[in-house]
Amino acid sequence: MLQILIVEDDPMMRIGLKHTLSAYPQLEIVGIAEDGYVGIESAIALQPDVVVMDVGMPHLDEIAATQEIKKVLPDVKVVILTSHTSQTEVIAALSSGAVERQIN
Repeated sequence: MLQILIVEDDPMMRIGLKHTLSAYPQLEIVGIAEDGYVGIESAIALQPDVVVMDVGMPHLDEIAATQEIKKVLPDVKVVILTSHTSQTEVIAALSSGAVERQIN
């Protein structure tokens, strides 16, 4: 079973992501965090296989949060969710350690 941590600041998106991902029996939601700082703490404590991270969170953005998570947990996969696909944002996300997957 793949353990997932969701890091999302919008309450409705958190609910939606949890509901959507929970529909897959091979996925287990092990935690939900509302910002980058809580996401880092949760990732360290829970050691998930995958972190699903929102773009544009308050307090600490997805790039800084991903970098910190990857320092402590280099094998964790970080998937950054966004509807924005500017080359600059994609390069920054990949440089921080996020995995490359485009979903259309």
